[in-house]
Amino acid sequence: MSTKNEVLYDVFTRWLDRYSPRRALQQNETALKDEVNALMRVIWKMAPREDYENWLAKVLNQLDYQMKTSAWPTVAEIGAACSNQNKARILSNPRSAEPFSLDPVKIAAKRMNAGEAVGDAWLYGRNSLDLMATGLVTAETLRRYRSALYFSAKDTYGEEKAKRMEAEWLLRHGKAENLHAVMAAADLPEGEPFKRMPTHPNDGWAA
Repeated sequence: MSTKNEVLYDVFTRWLDRYSPRRALQQNETALKDEVNALMRVIWKMAPREDYENWLAKVLNQLDYQMKTSAWPTVAEIGAACSNQNKARILSNPRSAEPFSLDPVKIAAKRMNAGEAVGDAWLYGRNSLDLMATGLVTAETLRRYRSALYFSAKDTYGEEKAKRMEAEWLLRHGKAENLHAVMAAADLPEGEPFKRMPTHPNDGWAA
């Protein structure tokens, strides 16, 4: 769990302690945890990248005002409060709405800087090299994500398999680095193949 998600979780669950879970959940610990996780997923998904603690405080204030019973809010109620706060945030500061990007590298960088999940291809291999080359993500952020990936694999599959998986990730990254070095040394021309000008009389023009 990222620092951002941990902070949001701690603040929200403290607030939740002031209310009571629905009767159907009170005698079922598994269902109780699942309900908390369902509520948190909404908050994690809708929270802004910055100033998220202040944002959550406003969301919880709105919930306090609209709560009619002492029961926990529903997923729909949490979602509505988060959505209302995001709308108010944009209206009060239009610049806070970040421009949409279709660039997968920029999207991955944005997610990592926000503490959100990304695939392991962005942590090891060619995609990781492209990502780090942009300077949009720091080496420390990459280190934290790699560490989280390893410990997640360890928790799921056990230490022995997690170590094998990590070795495979590192091997894949090493191959990508070697290929990148070879291409850089060869100084290969950029651009779409078959659209380059001929460099030798015998080359002819591409069809």
